[in-house]
Amino acid sequence: MKRIKTGIFGLDDMIGGGLPEGGVYALCGDTGTGKTTFGIQFLMEGLKNGEKCLYITFEKRGDRLKDLFKYSFGWDLEKYEKKGLMKMYESPVLSSEKMVSAFILPVFESDFMPSRIVIDPISAPSVEISQKHFRNQMQELFRAIYQINATTLLTSEMQYGIDPEHVVRFLCSGSFVLHHSRMGDKKQRMFEVLKIEGVDAYPHLVPFRITDRGMEVYPLPKYTNDWAASGERISTGVKGIDDMMNGGVFRGDVTLVAGSTGTGKTLMGMQFIMEGAKKGEKGLIVSLEETRELLLRNAEYLGYDLKKMEGAGMVRIMTPCAIDMIPEEYLRKMESELDGVKRVVIDSLSSYHDVFESKSAYKDHLVIMPSMFKNRNITSILISEMPQLFGAFQITNSGTSFVVDNVILLRYVEVESEIQKAISIIKMRGSHHDRDIKRMDITKKGIVIESKFEGIEGLMGGGATTVAKRIEGFFK
Repeated sequence: MKRIKTGIFGLDDMIGGGLPEGGVYALCGDTGTGKTTFGIQFLMEGLKNGEKCLYITFEKRGDRLKDLFKYSFGWDLEKYEKKGLMKMYESPVLSSEKMVSAFILPVFESDFMPSRIVIDPISAPSVEISQKHFRNQMQELFRAIYQINATTLLTSEMQYGIDPEHVVRFLCSGSFVLHHSRMGDKKQRMFEVLKIEGVDAYPHLVPFRITDRGMEVYPLPKYTNDWAASGERISTGVKGIDDMMNGGVFRGDVTLVAGSTGTGKTLMGMQFIMEGAKKGEKGLIVSLEETRELLLRNAEYLGYDLKKMEGAGMVRIMTPCAIDMIPEEYLRKMESELDGVKRVVIDSLSSYHDVFESKSAYKDHLVIMPSMFKNRNITSILISEMPQLFGAFQITNSGTSFVVDNVILLRYVEVESEIQKAISIIKMRGSHHDRDIKRMDITKKGIVIESKFEGIEGLMGGGATTVAKRIEGFFK
């Protein structure tokens, strides 16, 4: 069966590619959830493709809607009216029980044969008639719609006397509900698929947002774990780290770089991306902690012209705001930037974790994100902030390490009353790696790996002691 694109970002992926053609679909929701926006956006998708579209409303608001949607989203409905592709009909709510035959059917019997119809809201006439007669009117309406094979959307206010679920359950080909939910102290819009004939309903409520592009729905991406494993090694951009990792990381690997503030995590990610750009590999930097301008400045300090690389299309930069970020939106937007990309840096998982209301939801995303990269053979670095500067430490606060292939640990250590930086490779799947704890320094040329700490123990605890002093203390 032919699928009709809704024009709603993310929705067609949820429902198998679009709405089955010729069906009648109910969109229910409280006031202000976005039903009319959904309906007009659905019509705009058809108008852009040269389809004839019909909008019927029982409220006196046609001209106001045209102005509102042109101003808010740039949708020029009047332009399509002049082209003969769009018609808008306004009708007062008829108290007569012949609402369909008195107004709607004559519209259908005109020479204008639409392929898409929106009736907004269908629940308004239900206030004036009994439930039995409303159902009869709906059956008459559905027969007329099916005769012209128009894909139709009926919006319904949840609070009206005729239960919209009654119409949805027995008459419509499919039904959706728009919700207002509370997530802590924030209000969140949620989208629900109740049913679509012939399609498995999406099992979860999905967040959505109304942007300057219209409505956008954010289901979690779906990926399998049957990706191919590569034996090719690629450079991290830091020679000393490549040496510690027996020649670099495997292409397609996910590497966790964990460390305290100021240990060089972001810098390592920058060098990784720029190393790829020099070799013709496109990279994506996703920073939740630093602005684009700050990234450009820091790159310039190291002698990297990141702005030039960005202008040439070799590096893309995303700096989403974590304060009002919807995690599912973040994943979808990041996914849309991955075409042609070979390297990705996420900075940082710690800021990403703080957005979630529950630990289980965060772990779901942690499983999906690496799969999203591995299915495209993208090599990635995930940066994680460790709150501990010295002493006992935890690499992540949420068990992140189980989804990654490699773990690089950056630490501060105290050696004879001096603070030094140390690096170690904690984990590397499928390969031998250096087990030494080595000194690390940050210079104008970037990260430099120096010699290992000789004759010193206790480094992993943050406070180091020379072996000679320990032996001396033993004999004393």
